[in-house]
Amino acid sequence: MGLFYFCILGQPPRGDTVTNLLEEGIYAEDTKGDLDEAITIYKKIIDENEGNRINISKAYYRLGTCYLKSGDEAKAIEMFKQLLNRFPEQVEVINDAKIQLSRLGISDDGNRDIPLEIGPAPWEVGETCWYGIKSPPTMSHVKMIMSVKNIIIKDNDLWRFSNYLVISTENQSQLSRIDVSKKDFMPVSGLVRSGFFNNKAQYNKDHIDLNYNFQGKTDIKEIPLSNNVYDNEQVLYLIRRLPLEDNYVASFSIFSMQNGQIIKSELKTTGKETISVSAGTFECYGVELKLESGIKQKMWLSADDKKYLVKIETPQTIMELEKAALVSAGEPELFRDNEFGISMSAPESWHIVKSPISGQYKMVVIFAPPEIDTWFPFFVIEHGGTIKQDSMRDAAEAEVNLMKQTFKKFSVEPSSWKAGVISGMQSLSYIAEFDDKGKKMVDCRTHILGKSLLYSFLIRTEKEIFEKNKQEYNSIIQSLRVYDK
Repeated sequence: MGLFYFCILGQPPRGDTVTNLLEEGIYAEDTKGDLDEAITIYKKIIDENEGNRINISKAYYRLGTCYLKSGDEAKAIEMFKQLLNRFPEQVEVINDAKIQLSRLGISDDGNRDIPLEIGPAPWEVGETCWYGIKSPPTMSHVKMIMSVKNIIIKDNDLWRFSNYLVISTENQSQLSRIDVSKKDFMPVSGLVRSGFFNNKAQYNKDHIDLNYNFQGKTDIKEIPLSNNVYDNEQVLYLIRRLPLEDNYVASFSIFSMQNGQIIKSELKTTGKETISVSAGTFECYGVELKLESGIKQKMWLSADDKKYLVKIETPQTIMELEKAALVSAGEPELFRDNEFGISMSAPESWHIVKSPISGQYKMVVIFAPPEIDTWFPFFVIEHGGTIKQDSMRDAAEAEVNLMKQTFKKFSVEPSSWKAGVISGMQSLSYIAEFDDKGKKMVDCRTHILGKSLLYSFLIRTEKEIFEKNKQEYNSIIQSLRVYDK
């Protein structure tokens, strides 16, 4: 059966019908690579058959692609334009022709270098969207927080788009940020940063300056520009400003700060669908984004005036909207958990993410700062009354002895031991220093003793970063409140 199936696919059927002729042309073009023969066949279909509009429109499109492959761009453009004029009802092949014309920098009316039709921004300053990401087991429990700010740099009025990715179970996070001109929506500067790389891009009229830093190894690249390029971190906002409607198509180029590559992309709408996610049920426009590498992404944007990204599917992940809100400037990040009767807050632009529990922990919460220079967990541990107020220091000393076996030169400054009261409960904190791969590190711990639960903050970071952020760390710890459920 397999060999028979292969043979059927390997040879085109013979005959003089329009369908058979079209298949012969495709076989000559794609399998044999004989463009002259394919062009002759497609012309025959166009010249001698007027009744079968579906296949004749396909012949026009195929004739255009043959001319492109042979290097005759002018004839290719003419075929695509004739297709648009003669067969407006053939939506699928019309969209393909529009994409080809857009790739060539040509609009439907034949003019070159027509920019994207970018509409008003549907977001407000302070818009913040929280997303949950479903992905392979090694990348589970991932959250994405996307926010919008308005900033002014050197008299330039800019949008600042920040995307914060937190992988709570892997102790990893990534910050990507792009500043975009409000005037023409072109990128100005950006950065993408994680524990492994710290890349920065500066956009100029004819080139991009990319400062590439991977695990301490730096490289400076100059990427030339021949047309408009949008930064990868602004693309979702760009799509939200496009005039999405049925049968809408567009193409544009994307620059990735992570790898320094410019990638061509094609976008088309796939109709309206109703999508349900944690944030609610939305009527959405389906949008397909295809990269020149062949990778496809499907996304759904709400069909209302907000145009929220509701859901996105890539070959490896699914991201869904969990919450959208307006966050005012200076407003702290708030966290509340009714199961354990806990509330906390963090300074503006920090992020608080609840992590899945594991081992001895009843609850784990991650505090992530805006620049991802460090982040730290908050733990809830059940002790069942085994730890008393007078034994808190003994338990902490045992903890210190364990750390001495793990880290080099781990030692606690005697004067750093501090007893206090937080949320009506006794607290004990200490600060230790140690060496890690040539870096001076700090291990700061604060334990708060409840009747049956122990609440603990752990801050472990470079000494310089700890000193810089000490005030913010302390404000988070002091914000803990435990209330009756």
